[in-house]
Amino acid sequence: VNWVRTPGIFNEVESISRQGSLTLGLTLSSNISERIDFTISSRTTYSDVQNTIQTGLDQNYLVQTNTARLNFILGPGFVLRSRVSHQYYEGLSEGFSPNFLLWNGGIAKKFMKDDRAELELSFYDLLFLNRSVTRTVSDVYIQDFETNVLLHYALLTFTYNLRKFDGPQGQLQPNLPQEMMRTQGWDQRRP
Repeated sequence: VNWVRTPGIFNEVESISRQGSLTLGLTLSSNISERIDFTISSRTTYSDVQNTIQTGLDQNYLVQTNTARLNFILGPGFVLRSRVSHQYYEGLSEGFSPNFLLWNGGIAKKFMKDDRAELELSFYDLLFLNRSVTRTVSDVYIQDFETNVLLHYALLTFTYNLRKFDGPQGQLQPNLPQEMMRTQGWDQRRP
C-alpha cells in the first residue's frame, strides 16, 4: 500500500493531488530436479488519482508484470537460461501501446575446479519489442510517455565465484578476537 499527497498551486489556488496505490504479488519457485529450476511471478499495482481542483485529472490505472524464468542444465557444465516478461498497462493516455513481451535468453558454460568460473552468452530482447512506458502524476497534470530503450543486444560475461573463504583443511576461519582471547587465557568475566 502506498499513499502520496502532492500539494501545489494552480491559477493562484491551492491544489492537492492524492494518489493511492495497492500492490499485490505472487511468486511460485521450484527446483523440480537437479537439472531444472523455474520461477513464475506476477505483480499487479492498482492506482487511484484524485485532484481537488482539476477533477478532470482523476483517474484509475493498472500496471501488471508477469515473469517466467527457467534454468536448465543441459549437460556437463552447460546451462540454458530463459526469462520472459509481459508488461500490461490499463488506463494510460490514448496512443500508448500498453502491452508488450520481453524475452531474454542465454547459454553458459561452467568450468574450473568446482564449476567456480562461468562464461555466458546472453541475448536481450529476442523479440525486438522492448519499451519503456512511464506515468508521472503531479498536482496539475498526468503525463504518460514512452522513452527509447536499448533494444536487442548480446552480452558475453565471465563470472568467477569466490564462494567462502576457507581455513586449513576446508575449515572456516575462527572468529579471531574470540579465538585470540581463548588461546591467550584471557577470560571476559574477569574485571
